[in-house]
Amino acid sequence: MTSPFISVSRRCPCAICNKPDWCSYIPARVDLCYRIGRPGAIRQTDKRGQSYYLYWHGDDTPRAPQIPLAPQTRLATPEELHVAYSAIIDATRLSSAHRQGLRGRGLTDDRINLFEYRTLPLEGRAKIASTVISWHGEYVCAGVPGFIQRQGKRGHYWTLAGSPGMLIPVRDLDGRIVGLKIRSDAPTNSDNRYMYLSSSKYGGPGVESACHVPVFKGDTSTIRITEGELKADISIA
Repeated sequence: MTSPFISVSRRCPCAICNKPDWCSYIPARVDLCYRIGRPGAIRQTDKRGQSYYLYWHGDDTPRAPQIPLAPQTRLATPEELHVAYSAIIDATRLSSAHRQGLRGRGLTDDRINLFEYRTLPLEGRAKIASTVISWHGEYVCAGVPGFIQRQGKRGHYWTLAGSPGMLIPVRDLDGRIVGLKIRSDAPTNSDNRYMYLSSSKYGGPGVESACHVPVFKGDTSTIRITEGELKADISIA
C-alpha cells in the first residue's frame, strides 16, 4: 500500500517544526510532524515505536487515524550526538571505584573532570534515558546509538543499552562527543573490554567509528598516535 504522505523538503518544510526533513504531509488535509506535539495534535507510533504527531485540517478530525508508515532508520547528526551524549554525561556521575582506577593511571582529579568520564550503572538507566528525552525529544534520541525501547508492564519505555562500566567520551576535531565507549566492569574476554554504546543489537542505529581527539589546548606541533581513547587522554594529561 502506497502512503498518501509527501515528504517535506527545503522548498516545502514542515508546517509545524519548519524543518526540511523527517516529517510529511497530505496537502490541505494533514501535517505529520516527528518533532513537536502541540495541544490538539494526535500522537501516534510508527513501526519502529517512534512517536509522531498528526495535525488535521478542518473540523472532521478522526479520533484515531492509523496511517501506514514505513520503518525509519536514522543516525543522529554529530551535533545531535553531542547534545544527547552531553545530556547523558550531565545525568550521570563517576563512581568512586572508577575515579580511583583513573587516579591509578596517573590522572589528576582536574583531568578526570575535564575529560568527563562517567559510570554507566546496571540500574536506573530508564530514568537517565527519560531525563535526556525530556530535554531533547524522542526524534533526536531515537537516532542516537545507545537509546533503545523495551516492553514493560505499562507499555514501551526508553532505556540505555550496554554493559555496566565506565563511559569514555569519544570526541571529534571540533570537541563534540560523537560516541561513548564503555570500559566494561566484567568483560567475558579481552575483545569486549572496550565497546561502543550502541543500539544495533536492538534494531536501532549502530556507531560510526571515529578517531578520538582528546581535549587539549597546548602545543600541537608534536603528533602522538596511540591505541584507545583512554590512553590518548592519558598521553596528553
